[in-house]
Amino acid sequence: MRKAGVSIEALVEFVELYRLKTDTRAAQKQILVEQRDKLEQQKREIEKTLNYLNYKLDNFENHVLNYEIEKLHYKIDKKDQ
Repeated sequence: MRKAGVSIEALVEFVELYRLKTDTRAAQKQILVEQRDKLEQQKREIEKTLNYLNYKLDNFENHVLNYEIEKLHYKIDKKDQ
């Protein structure tokens, strides 16, 4: 389950529940559901970051060119003062 991204803490809790002599399947399942939900949230954050990075890459030349133009205008304006 470690390869599935389940945290060490969750694995310890899962194993402790497994070792109990009572039926703990519902609690074990809940641990897995919570871990899945955390991974889904991490996935959304990574996708959001990747989308932003892809946007930056797709528009890199325009951003750099605009920056250079702004820098040039600033130097010209500063000389005129």
